[in-house]
Amino acid sequence: MKLCKWLAPIALLAFTLLPLQAQEHGHEGDLHLGFQDGVLAILSPDEITQEPYWLTVEMEPTGLGFFVVDIGIDFAHEHEGLAPTQHEPMLKQVTLLQHFITPGLYGVVEGEATPVFGVGTAGSLTLVYDPNDPESVHKHVVFSTSQFAPSILQFQLTNGIAHDGTALGNSVVYTLKFQPVPEPASVSILGAGIGWLLLRRRRA
Repeated sequence: MKLCKWLAPIALLAFTLLPLQAQEHGHEGDLHLGFQDGVLAILSPDEITQEPYWLTVEMEPTGLGFFVVDIGIDFAHEHEGLAPTQHEPMLKQVTLLQHFITPGLYGVVEGEATPVFGVGTAGSLTLVYDPNDPESVHKHVVFSTSQFAPSILQFQLTNGIAHDGTALGNSVVYTLKFQPVPEPASVSILGAGIGWLLLRRRRA
């Protein structure tokens, strides 16, 4: 637990100093949450909508020993069987419930200070649609880790309510697979090492 409390603030600092597109976020590539046949579901991107319900994302190096990636979340507006309106989404409420997360991986909602995903955290994020502020359910969760190794987050959509008030069934368990990209210096060192090995093989 002490290790978790120590790593989380550093992960937050790493993101704070990283020049990500923090001011203007689009919706392209976001996880769009909705439902199908009365059951909560992620409707896009396509990769995570089909078995085995995985989505692989790359984590960029910060230069500070951390790797980060921004995951957008929003409510879908694909009204299946409902009368479509200009602004109302499919859902009124949903909770993203963490089932498993690799130790050392943390998720922080942009603009907030406390991780919502990670070992020792709440492990959940609830989104409630506000017609007076439609963008309130458009969140960006910044995931960070200091480990140069693949990490995963497994989560489920629960406590769903459709826009018309209908209670929805829980979704399947989804998996986000995080793949850190090497630091440029690490790539150079790796290339030099491979070159040295090839040179030795030639001489041999």
